[in-house]
Order: sequence, then C-alpha cells, then structure tokens
Amino acid sequence: MPVRKLPTFKGYTVDMRLREFRKFELGQMGEIIDFDSDHGRELIEELKKEGFTTPMMEVRNGEFVPIDE
Repeated sequence: MPVRKLPTFKGYTVDMRLREFRKFELGQMGEIIDFDSDHGRELIEELKKEGFTTPMMEVRNGEFVPIDE
C-alpha cells in the first residue's frame, strides 16, 4: 500500500474515508469537524466551489506527487 498524504482545505486535512475535516496545531487541542455537522456542510459547499488547497498525494520514487499525475 502506498504512503499517502491527505488533501487540505483552509488549513484542515480532509479525510474522505472518515468523512471529517481535521486541524491540529502544536500546543492546542485538535479540531475535528464531521462532514454531517452544520459547519462541516458549510465547508463541503465551499470546497465544491473552490477545490482543495493541496491535492491528495502519494510517495513515488521517494517524493510526494499528486495522485492525478
């Protein structure tokens, strides 16, 4: 199984499998927003319009590359 880096949006890591946005900053409590929450639905709508900040990536030949390539 390849090593993958999840996509991001507005500072959140987007985990499609778990259906949640996650943000963790050093020294602070993590923030987890379920896709089905009010805030999660708002973020999903924005994501549909704007697209990911960074795409999902995987390691190929020792470097992270977008999965689309």
